[in-house]
Amino acid sequence: MEALQATFTLPDFGRWLPSMVALAQQTPIRPSALKPIHAALIAPFLSGLAIGAGTDAVRTQVTAVGSPEEAIAARMLAYGYCSHYFSGTDVPQLPQEPSSPAFQQYTLVASCAIGHAPLLLATLQVIVGDTVPALTLFEPVQGAALPHMAERNGRSVPGVIGELRRFSVNPLLEVKPALPDDLLHSILRNYRRLLYCKLYERSLQIFDAMRTHFVYGIATPEIYRFFTRSSMIMRPLASMRLAENTEVRALQTAFAGYWRPHAPPEHQPALYRIHLPADQRATHSFEP
Repeated sequence: MEALQATFTLPDFGRWLPSMVALAQQTPIRPSALKPIHAALIAPFLSGLAIGAGTDAVRTQVTAVGSPEEAIAARMLAYGYCSHYFSGTDVPQLPQEPSSPAFQQYTLVASCAIGHAPLLLATLQVIVGDTVPALTLFEPVQGAALPHMAERNGRSVPGVIGELRRFSVNPLLEVKPALPDDLLHSILRNYRRLLYCKLYERSLQIFDAMRTHFVYGIATPEIYRFFTRSSMIMRPLASMRLAENTEVRALQTAFAGYWRPHAPPEHQPALYRIHLPADQRATHSFEP
């Protein structure tokens, strides 16, 4: 785990934090059922500011299974995804995903410290194994093979594959200042991008140490632009299409804001290959 801990700086984060907290407290929450989750994510920062000044230092790490940080990361993900995309009629919540012996899941988090408590700012999930969850949602077009089964030296070599997914940030980093041209708009955008870059760097260490040769990622057009502007190289997989199964239909109904089932295909989420830099391989150690 130690190899996956690193620190970096969010410029002037401590100075801007009081304004971010104040705006977050004024943010209208929709659907209203998400209010308790929003309050729980904001409260530690509010309490922290009462006992000490904010800091610009941020740490990235892999959370331990069952740890408080892992639970907070799950709460952050649920709030972010549901507040942006939920379109169902039930209480908004992410669908439960069964665990599988076919892959391992690692939760990366970025946290800052106010007073003595580490406070989570962002999270990212890394999947590594024989298969990945994305392959339950996308399938090859007729006659095509799964992309990671590409021919190597005349023979099929599946190897270990991965998936990078579910980047989410604390609602503090998505507050909206009153004026569209407020400096805080661009500062928050840069914070989100820097947080993603640093979590992505940590994910490369895991992929490298686990000898992952092919990484999948699902993205909407907007998320694709964010990822590529955040230094990640990804290529659409034209041989893969959205699967026709019960799970996909349920997601399209509950999260139509993300899946856009009635939009043209070019406006819907697609499956991508995330390219691993060649110079990152065989250079890191990682103990799961």
